[in-house]
Amino acid sequence: MTTNEIPVGVLGCGKIAEEVHIPNLFNIAEFRLRSLCDVSSGRLALVGEKFGVPPERRFTSQEDFFRSGIEGVLVLSPTAHHFQNAKAALEAGLHVFVEKPLCEKLDDGKALVEEASRRGRVLSVGHFYGFFPQHILAKKKMAKLGRIKSARLVGESLIIKEEDGALLDYASHFIHLLLWYFDYPRVEWVFADMVPGGKEGKEMDLTILAELEGGIRASITIFWAPGLKNWDVLQRHVEILGEKGRVKAAFTAPEVTLYHAGNLISRARGLHSITPSFAMHPAVPVSQTSYRKELEDFRDAIRGGEPAVDGRKALEVMVFMEAARLSGKEGRKVRPAEVAE
Repeated sequence: MTTNEIPVGVLGCGKIAEEVHIPNLFNIAEFRLRSLCDVSSGRLALVGEKFGVPPERRFTSQEDFFRSGIEGVLVLSPTAHHFQNAKAALEAGLHVFVEKPLCEKLDDGKALVEEASRRGRVLSVGHFYGFFPQHILAKKKMAKLGRIKSARLVGESLIIKEEDGALLDYASHFIHLLLWYFDYPRVEWVFADMVPGGKEGKEMDLTILAELEGGIRASITIFWAPGLKNWDVLQRHVEILGEKGRVKAAFTAPEVTLYHAGNLISRARGLHSITPSFAMHPAVPVSQTSYRKELEDFRDAIRGGEPAVDGRKALEVMVFMEAARLSGKEGRKVRPAEVAE
């Protein structure tokens, strides 16, 4: 191992590890995948063989895994186990990247942030949509829209984990993206309407209204629509309306449409499409490039930088979600400060 290499382990060998994060680790020169850990010996064997991790570096014991010569851990287990696994990794003195959301319970999230701070370890969270080129471009164009009046986020999905519910599994992406677009603003209030339909009565459709500082009105609408069978017919986008124009960005595709009242092209063509110059070839899914960028960000944080989404920013998402959950239960507007205290 060279001094530039960062030995890392993967805790949780499910599909997102196998299909997304481990392949991207191999595309980042500084990372070296050293160890795997999972409660399933079958998944360990399958993923270990696929990526050339020898049997002696595959562990069902977390304690042995943490002592396997690694500097950082990717916590890719189901959400219900994020807190326990991330806390154990931090206590072992390791840097941690944890898939979104940070964890299930707000108090547990606070404990993780405190533990990472106390030990001087990186706690990076996989809210990765701020790395998508279309959102970076759309956020840049917001400066031309004058005072922002509203932000509307729409998410229809074929897949939502019924055991987590739409708020935790899917709306968390949109909540983070909303906060990211406005540089993590103060949220004045949240009002949510949730429709149960998942396991144990978990919500699968929801609408969230919110007011951000400066009087910006925001809405997030999530619908679970597995019967449509085709991602191409779903609506998934962010649309920002200002006094002088509007910008709309696709959720995952490199597509942006813009109208700016002071621009000659806009006045002639109306709402028109612009393409991020740094989007990759259409044959390469933009989601893959953005997954890679979030791991590059984790690498840079380990080497002394600041994570794009650290534990404290992820906590802002959790506070928003907790306010939405309380609003849905009590049928009233909830100030995030109520649940954050």
